[in-house]
Amino acid sequence: MKKSAIVFICLALIAVLGFSTATPVAAAEDGLPLTARYTLRYRIELPWEGQYYPGRTSIRVEIYDIPVQTAHQTVQATLDQGSIQTIDGKDVWVVETTDIYTRNIFTGTFVVTVDLSNTAAVPHQPLPATVEEDVAQYLLPDEHVTVSAEVVNQALQLVGEAGNDVPKIIAKFVDWIKKNVSYDEAKWAARQSGVKIPDLTDNEMLSVRSGVCTDYANLFMGFCRAVGIPARSVLGYGLRNEKTDLRQEIQTTTSHAWVEIWIPDYGWLTVDPTWGDIGDVRKIVTARTREESWHYWYREAPPGSGVIESGVTYSIVLTGWEVINEVTPVALALENAGNKLNFNVTNISPIPFLDNVVVKKSLLQDGTWSTWFDVSSEITFLNPQQTYTYSADRESGTGFYVWSRMAENGLVNWEYPEVTTTYTTPQTTTPVEPTIPPELTEMLPFVAVVIVIVAIAGAIRSARGRRKPDRATRSEKPEPEPAAETKLAKVLAICPKCGAQIPADSKFCTECGANLKPRKRSS
Repeated sequence: MKKSAIVFICLALIAVLGFSTATPVAAAEDGLPLTARYTLRYRIELPWEGQYYPGRTSIRVEIYDIPVQTAHQTVQATLDQGSIQTIDGKDVWVVETTDIYTRNIFTGTFVVTVDLSNTAAVPHQPLPATVEEDVAQYLLPDEHVTVSAEVVNQALQLVGEAGNDVPKIIAKFVDWIKKNVSYDEAKWAARQSGVKIPDLTDNEMLSVRSGVCTDYANLFMGFCRAVGIPARSVLGYGLRNEKTDLRQEIQTTTSHAWVEIWIPDYGWLTVDPTWGDIGDVRKIVTARTREESWHYWYREAPPGSGVIESGVTYSIVLTGWEVINEVTPVALALENAGNKLNFNVTNISPIPFLDNVVVKKSLLQDGTWSTWFDVSSEITFLNPQQTYTYSADRESGTGFYVWSRMAENGLVNWEYPEVTTTYTTPQTTTPVEPTIPPELTEMLPFVAVVIVIVAIAGAIRSARGRRKPDRATRSEKPEPEPAAETKLAKVLAICPKCGAQIPADSKFCTECGANLKPRKRSS
């Protein structure tokens, strides 16, 4: 019994510990990176076969996909060979040498700092009637952006839904693409393996509605140019891995593509239609035109000599990554307004951003939680201190809502109907079953303590109650009670003739047969 009581008490204490540590949904640890620094290690190897003419035979390498200086990106290069030169208006790493070896290896390190802290709020203004001459070229069709009649019609329809406001129009374009276009995993895998697959034009992407990042960028640029917003492509590397898994070989096949749009009185604004964000620091800009990553030549080599093409290798490895500064992106609030629930998302960061506002709901009906289903989903543009509000009809009973950020792929839980909670950063877990209301959670430790005390008192009382029967069981020959002896003495007599014990009212002795009746004395 003692063992059972101890086990019961231990279980109760475990329950107390579990209840006392239960808390409402916590904020995610990671905020929105505002400044990040990367270190990239480039390596090119050109194996040589045969002879060469000393001082005459030369090798020249031009590497185009190196990080470039931008308004938000600074680059520090340390090159073991060669130098940075400007070719056709672009910075290019050039190595040219007459020192020929069996294995010609060229290496360089680029430290890239991406800083969004000087990103200004985007003015809410109508579509521009005219644009500056130097950006007008980004309104014209090209080999990737046809600005076909179908693209124009779709873009104009979206403008009508968003109103004549450039930030809202941009959000509407991204929102439509995310809802109507799927990512082509097979095409991405083929490019990863080195297969060269041409990009889709904006018109082809509108028809097929499936592609990779370059195809997303083409369609988005087509929408922008169709309504008079200059747009140009951006190429580079998108580093959206976890902090613990960033040492990776990038290679040209894993490059990313996004877009920059021109806004009068503002400048170029970064928009990523594939990931649905603007100004994400986890991107490294390397180019704005789609050219080959690098070229090599060799000159004046003896017959039968030269670079062994099958052995040429080119790699970029991310050797360092750190967040220097990060900010809390949003503040969330749920308020009860009569028969309405207002979901408020406020940008409390110093930079503007696009965000996917997804409100999901699960209701408790007949004791069972329903599956999650969307109440609202919309990509929204938010300047600093700007609030997005979505209103839903309040329903009777108990429900559970979540708000989701698409770019972070995280969730924040709101409990309905009585709790008003504010969380400052997104939760990075998937939706879970509704938790215990906070007001009940606060009482659980006290309730559990009472249960433990009652359990201990009951165990002690039960143990005491069983002690006496146990002692009686252990005694094999119980002593006769005194009352029994007294009673026995009263009912027995002694035969005067043989001394045997006989019943007191006997007339004759049961042993010798003597007559026990008293005799009358003669007078």
